[in-house]
Amino acid sequence: MVASPSPSSSEDATDSAWDTLIVGAESLHTLHALYLLLGGFIALYGLVSLFVKERMYMSEAMVAVVIGIVIGPLAGRQLDPGGIFGVSVDWVTMEFSRFVIAVQCMACAIDLPGGYLWRERKSVWMLLGPVMLVMWLVSAAGIYLIIGMPILDSLIVAACLTPTDPVLANSIVKGRYAEAHIPLNVRLLLASER
Repeated sequence: MVASPSPSSSEDATDSAWDTLIVGAESLHTLHALYLLLGGFIALYGLVSLFVKERMYMSEAMVAVVIGIVIGPLAGRQLDPGGIFGVSVDWVTMEFSRFVIAVQCMACAIDLPGGYLWRERKSVWMLLGPVMLVMWLVSAAGIYLIIGMPILDSLIVAACLTPTDPVLANSIVKGRYAEAHIPLNVRLLLASER
């Protein structure tokens, strides 16, 4: 007769299995909590997104800024990432940014019609080649002349500013306003560039 394991021994086995899976990586536990918090915000936003996007003509980026302005001073001390996750605020911000950009790029790739990049390779090459090079140089010149940074630093900052932001470009690519006022070929080209 085989004895069934006690509940405490099965829980210990599960805990030890998890710990052997992620050996010495406390940041991965923190990362999962971070993704849970982001998923909760996305689920709550999904409940009101139709009203906000279609009736108020507000993009997701604008809603995030408004929520940050309203909640920031009220809950800033209670939602301290260093206290909640035990890591630096810079690390939490970087992980949030990586996750959001990855989701936006995946959503963009899914939205493009099949074979679009091959059919429009000349237009996309023009945007990613000479146009982006000119944007980089103009941005660097503006930073150099207006802010007064050294030229190499200006070039580095301009390289960060030149590509289209996938989150902000979403407001002119999707939605009722974009469908009514921006031609489909321009929306698809912007979506493929980001």
